[in-house]
Amino acid sequence: MRNQPGDDQEPTKDEQANPAGEEAANLPVTPFDNGLSPLLEERVLSELLAARKQPEGLTEGLMARLPTLTALLGDGDPKAALDGLMRNIMAHSQETDDALAVTAAAYSLGLARALDSRANAHLARLEAFGAAYGFEQRQARRHSDNGLRELTKLITSHFTTRTQPSLDLVMVTSQRDSGDAITVFIDLHTHPAAPMRPPRLGLRLDDQPSGEVALEFVPSLSRAGQTPGWSHQTLDRPLTVPLRQAVRLSLRWGPLWPKLTVMVTGERSNRFDVVTEVVGRRMGVGVMKVDELASGAKA
Repeated sequence: MRNQPGDDQEPTKDEQANPAGEEAANLPVTPFDNGLSPLLEERVLSELLAARKQPEGLTEGLMARLPTLTALLGDGDPKAALDGLMRNIMAHSQETDDALAVTAAAYSLGLARALDSRANAHLARLEAFGAAYGFEQRQARRHSDNGLRELTKLITSHFTTRTQPSLDLVMVTSQRDSGDAITVFIDLHTHPAAPMRPPRLGLRLDDQPSGEVALEFVPSLSRAGQTPGWSHQTLDRPLTVPLRQAVRLSLRWGPLWPKLTVMVTGERSNRFDVVTEVVGRRMGVGVMKVDELASGAKA
């Protein structure tokens, strides 16, 4: 899996031309950026706007001409991308108390189940949404606009599953003559369709102020677990920290929502224990003194 030793700022165009016929070249086809700019969200939104304008809405055939959506949602497969988008929209509508905007977007894109074959234009789909939810056309259009922006955020976060980046953090505990220590390894697995910024790692010792650790990654030499077409990198130098006091690691990785995994192995100390927490794009690992954990539990 690894070579053996040795505030995020969220990214945020006008509608594109009709992709049919000679105007197809006007769709966004620029290469994927490296995750350091808001271009990814801009491309997703521009493709959704282009799809909304089409008489038939977002179909499998149109999805094949939308490179960003197809890559993010289907790993290059337009059918998988469309199926995944519809499935995620349905799940979102069932799981959230405020799904009106995304529902309006689904109507606008022709993805709502309640639509029939007569909804063969954007205006007709807006009217169908308005009739179903009690809005006149201008209100329906406003909900649709808001819904596309919200859908863009969802697609560039937890709707991205087939190309979801992953990070494995392995913490090896050891007992030495000089005292206990931990050694941290980090492996990254990313897809070119899902650009990510470099991870940021914060380190805090007891009550001292947190400091950021400079991380450098190199291509992984191990072939185990590698997937063709993906990038596999490992930490250039493992991070070793003496356990003379409590240690807290905080890791952030974005802009997409990654899969974050923590594994603890090695010689376990009787004086320290490990507590982990993963929320969204953030991971926290605490190596705490056993008496501190006990006093915290009593409190």
